[in-house]
Amino acid sequence: MRTTCHKYLYPLIWGLVISCGFFACSKIDATYSDFLQGGEKIYTGKADSLKAYPGRNRIRLSWILLPGPHIDTCKIYWNNRQDSVEVDVKDIAAPAPVSVMVGNIAEGAYTFEVFTYGASGRSSVSSEVVASVYGDLYQASLLSQAIKDTLVKDDTLVLAWQDGDKDVIGNQITYTDAGGAEQNLFFPAHADTTAKNDTTRLALFPAGGTFRYRTLYLPDSLAIDTFYTAYETVTVDAKMFEAELDKSGFSLYPLPGDYDEPNAATSTVDKIWTNADAITDVNTYISLVNGHAMPQWFTIDLGGAYALTKMKLFQRGNTESGAVRLYAGGNVMEFEVWGSLNPDPDYNPDDHGGDFDDSWVLLQSCKVERPSGNTIASGATRSDNTAEDIAAAEAGHEFSFNDAGKVRYLRIKVLKNWDAAGRGFVNIAALAIWTN
Repeated sequence: MRTTCHKYLYPLIWGLVISCGFFACSKIDATYSDFLQGGEKIYTGKADSLKAYPGRNRIRLSWILLPGPHIDTCKIYWNNRQDSVEVDVKDIAAPAPVSVMVGNIAEGAYTFEVFTYGASGRSSVSSEVVASVYGDLYQASLLSQAIKDTLVKDDTLVLAWQDGDKDVIGNQITYTDAGGAEQNLFFPAHADTTAKNDTTRLALFPAGGTFRYRTLYLPDSLAIDTFYTAYETVTVDAKMFEAELDKSGFSLYPLPGDYDEPNAATSTVDKIWTNADAITDVNTYISLVNGHAMPQWFTIDLGGAYALTKMKLFQRGNTESGAVRLYAGGNVMEFEVWGSLNPDPDYNPDDHGGDFDDSWVLLQSCKVERPSGNTIASGATRSDNTAEDIAAAEAGHEFSFNDAGKVRYLRIKVLKNWDAAGRGFVNIAALAIWTN
C-alpha cells in the first residue's frame, strides 16, 4: 500500500513545483521589463571623496573624477537646490581631482550636492557634504583674546593670555621697539588648548610704550579664510620698567654756588649714595650750618644719562631708639629736584637770585609729609612721632618725577627743614633713584 501511494503522488508534486517556478519567473521578468524599456541606462561616475573648505561668504569644494563613462560637466546644488553652479570638466581625464570655488553665498549651514553629467545628459547619483559658510554674524561674535597679566623682565615685556576660544589660532602684535624699529609679529596660539598661562614675549619693548594687537580666528580646521578682530591699543605703564639706579656710579659734581660742606668728617655728602636704604642714626649727610642759610643745593653726577621716574628720601634717625630725630632738626621738609644733561660749569645761581641756568629742568617740587601732622618740633628732637610717622619714614618718602627726558646731573635744592630754631642744617640719610 505504501509503495502504491508513492507511485501516484510523485507526478503530482513535481507538477506543482514546475507550475510555481514558471509563475515566479514570469513575475520577475514583468518587474524588470519596466526598467529595460528604451534600453539599459548607464550612469556616469559619482563625485568621489567630496570635501568642503568653508570661507567668508564662499566655499571651496573638491572631489575626484573616477574612470568610467566620460564626464563633460559637474553641477553643484545648495540651498535646497535653489542655487547651483555648473563646472566644465570635459577636458579632464579621469581619474583626476577637481576643485571649485563658489562665492557670493549667504552665511549659514548648507548641504552641497554634486552631480556629474555625460555627453548624453545622463547624470550620476548625488554626492553630498554638509558645511557652514561664515560671514558678518560670525565676525561680530569674535572678541580679542584677553591679556591676564603683564610683567617686565630686563627689557622684555611678557604678556600672559587668558584661555582663548577654540577657534583662536594666534595674535598679531605691532610695536616700535626701543631702537626705533617697527615690529610686526605673529604669535600662534598654544598647541595645547588646555594649557594655562600661555605667554608672549616682546623684546626691546620701550618703557611707557604702546602695542597694538588683534586676534586671529579659524572657524573650521578646513577653513580657507582667517577672521580678525579689530586692533586694540594697549599702553604699558612706564613704572613697570622702573629699576633702581646703581649708586656705585654716583659722584659729587661741584658747581659754582653749590653747598656740600659737611658738619663733621663722618657726615660727608657721599653718605647719601653710599648708605643703604635701611639707615641708622650715624654717618648720614649733615651740612655745616655756620654762615649758610636756606636755600642751599648740591649736584650729583649719576654717571650716565637716565630718564628718571621717582626718588625716595630717607631721614636721619630712622632706626634710632624712639626715632626722636625724625621730622626734626635738619631733616629735609621742602625741596626741589632738578635735572640737566649739560649744566654750565661757570654759571653761579647766587649771581642770578638763586635761579639756575636754562639747562636745568625742574623734575619735582617735594614736601615730606608727616602722617600725624606737619608740626615743627619744639627742640632738636621730638618724642611725639606716632607708629605711622615712623613707618612712613622707614619706608622712605617717595616722589615721582615729571617726564623731562634723560638727565645725567641731579641737583637737590633744599628750601625748608624741620628745625625749630630755623637753622640751615640739611640732613639726608640716603637717596634712592629709579629709572626706566
